[in-house]
Amino acid sequence: MAVEILKVIVLLILLFVVIIVVGIINNSYDSRKFNEEEMRRVLEKYVPVGEKLIAGVHGYAAEVKIIFEILGNCSFDNEAYPAEHGMAISGSKAKYAGYDVYLGITEQYFIFSECVPGQSYYYQFAQVPASREATAEEFASSTCLEDVGKGLTFTADDIQSCVIKSAKRSMKMSCNITLKNGSYFIIEMPKDDKPAKYSPHYVEYRDAVLARLENLN
Repeated sequence: MAVEILKVIVLLILLFVVIIVVGIINNSYDSRKFNEEEMRRVLEKYVPVGEKLIAGVHGYAAEVKIIFEILGNCSFDNEAYPAEHGMAISGSKAKYAGYDVYLGITEQYFIFSECVPGQSYYYQFAQVPASREATAEEFASSTCLEDVGKGLTFTADDIQSCVIKSAKRSMKMSCNITLKNGSYFIIEMPKDDKPAKYSPHYVEYRDAVLARLENLN
């Protein structure tokens, strides 16, 4: 009898722990800071002309690497990189520690964006021959490399692969998106199907984004 009572107590403790963990996860995604109004404000800055934001979801980027090439004058960490004819700045910015991001869709595009500005990344870049002809106007422009990749717009044709994982015992799912240029994003989202307090359309938007990704395969 004592053994049975002990088993019940252990099960109740485990259930209590699970409830707490689920609550913590939901609260982390149910933040006033990342409500739907804020999500739209951030993502709509990167919506291409003629497109309209259909859905957007807040997630947790476990790992990100963005490959870029810039034609024109650049600066990085207060150091200027003047343009040379036929040359470009090629490089990457990566973040291997998790941080908050948004992933949205329009009719034709996907949009990836960090939620909070001022994130620290690991940079690598070099001056290389430009991969296409550059005009004088492009070389006359000025770009801050720290700003590259804060918001990234791409199409289904730009995606090399997309793997969506959803383990049965896990309370979150992950999307591993790799672009043809080598950029990739590993984004985690909660599996809970209950509407978030400050994002009442979260489940609807999440499923719309996931459906678009699943249709790539």
